[in-house]
Amino acid sequence: MVDYATAETSASDGRSMELYEFSLLGNYWHFIDGNDFVTVGINTYEPMAISHSAIKTSGEIASAGITVTVPRTLGFLSLWNGGAPPDTVKLTIYSQHKNATGQVVIWSGRVLTPTLRDGLAELDCRPGLWSLRRQTARNMHSISCPAALYGEVCGVDKFAFQEIGAADAVSGNTVTVNAITQPDGYFDGGFIEWADADLSLTRRGSVMSQVGDVLTLLVPPTNLPVGAALNLYPGCDHTPGHCGPAKFNNEENYPGLPFMPGKNPFNGTMLF
Repeated sequence: MVDYATAETSASDGRSMELYEFSLLGNYWHFIDGNDFVTVGINTYEPMAISHSAIKTSGEIASAGITVTVPRTLGFLSLWNGGAPPDTVKLTIYSQHKNATGQVVIWSGRVLTPTLRDGLAELDCRPGLWSLRRQTARNMHSISCPAALYGEVCGVDKFAFQEIGAADAVSGNTVTVNAITQPDGYFDGGFIEWADADLSLTRRGSVMSQVGDVLTLLVPPTNLPVGAALNLYPGCDHTPGHCGPAKFNNEENYPGLPFMPGKNPFNGTMLF
């Protein structure tokens, strides 16, 4: 058996195949663009009608992305059901030759979003350095709080306000949690978390509104069976009222400017 370099340059021994490894929080999916299962080490690659656009070698990060095409029915796509996955979905593509040892990485990066077209799904994939070229949001002055709830700027510890319950009923994008004792609206703008019924990861659902013990989520929850344990986190309307003693007691970290004048002194408007 020859090594990869020999097979790659051989006129007769090379039988190239490409192996795709997707990963998310310790979960792995392995596919091969062929007709047979292939085992490499401890990983078994499932044959799949999978392909990618041309891989460009250049100094421009913007042109280094690829599009990976897979069948629309692929179960792996359920990661995007109900919104974005809980963390970055990574992709590594290996090149290997049959009857040869060794493999090389020909592309690695992250999967952004799938686009469904007829019976196919096109995955927009970007290299790992792609995020460095994105323009990030600036911290703008505003009357309301611009910080993400439970984020670094906000400073509220979500576990200090965590409540425990169970999904007593699930219908569409509504979840009934009998354990809720808080007044209506307490969880508006918050979220719930649960363990995915199929994968070893935690799902999250954004709460649009709460009336009694019924939570209305932004989108229907994925893999949330009746009886599943839930972690519930209250929401915030980003005003001093919620940030203060009435709810989070976090007014010292409030980054909004509630007393900012409504008139702009620099736009030519007479202030007095």
